[in-house]
Amino acid sequence: MRKILLIALAFLIVIPIACRDVKFSRNGYKKAVRSGLNKIPEASQIEELLGDADHFISYSGSRSLGNVWNTEVHFKGRYVLTMQVPVRIGANYDEVIEVLDEPKFYLGEIREVIYSGGNIGTETANNDWDYPFTLDDWKKVYPADGDFSVIGIHLKEDQPVKDFEKFVQAVRRDRVKVEKEEK
Repeated sequence: MRKILLIALAFLIVIPIACRDVKFSRNGYKKAVRSGLNKIPEASQIEELLGDADHFISYSGSRSLGNVWNTEVHFKGRYVLTMQVPVRIGANYDEVIEVLDEPKFYLGEIREVIYSGGNIGTETANNDWDYPFTLDDWKKVYPADGDFSVIGIHLKEDQPVKDFEKFVQAVRRDRVKVEKEEK
């Protein structure tokens, strides 16, 4: 019994110490996202080409475990592009200090929006696109005004999926919208 109490006491001491490196606040988070928009040019490029995007940081619970920047945009009534890149954040979770690697890009095609048990989801198409595509690929797509065919991906034009916008609204409902600061 004493051994169990010692283990429990150790957890009560160690867990708060291990997780105290992050001081999270909503305003700090918004500042972190704005700083990331300034440090990750591809995030703004995606929004420039494909429309209103969500920018958010996946939070691991500890700065030492790392965090992932995400930019996600839904476009052309059937596609989702997500860019992810590992980042290092500040002690108060209010700044992206450093971009740790090159971003990776994931392009998905929604084939159908489905409803089940009051939830909304999707069925995705199986495509032979290479995942993820790279920063070098993005550096071809961006100057081509978002024409993915320059990297061998041919998107279906003018073929929106029924209820795609309802799906997008459901996905975005709980996300914190952060606007880029004007300079």
